[in-house]
Amino acid sequence: MSVIIRGMEMPESCEECRWFHFHGSTSDYRWLLDARCKLIKPTQDWYADGYPDKRGGWIGDDIDPENKMGYYYYHHCVKSGTRAKQCPLFEVKAWEKM
Repeated sequence: MSVIIRGMEMPESCEECRWFHFHGSTSDYRWLLDARCKLIKPTQDWYADGYPDKRGGWIGDDIDPENKMGYYYYHHCVKSGTRAKQCPLFEVKAWEKM
């Protein structure tokens, strides 16, 4: 199923999107950490089993693949000013008024 919202501008980055949530950034604000999208179904075991996370599913990239014991923030990151590759939104060309 799909929904079209007339008059809504396509967000150019996750930060501009109403469904994006993140928890912190790198010190240079280059990466947004613990990135989630409310349009993505959460798949985390502790949230998905009857306790859905209202912040949405994790999105983004792993910016510290060697940090296996570190905090999970570095495994769900979106580069500032971009849209995550998991973004479910896409632009639809406007049609003529009827």
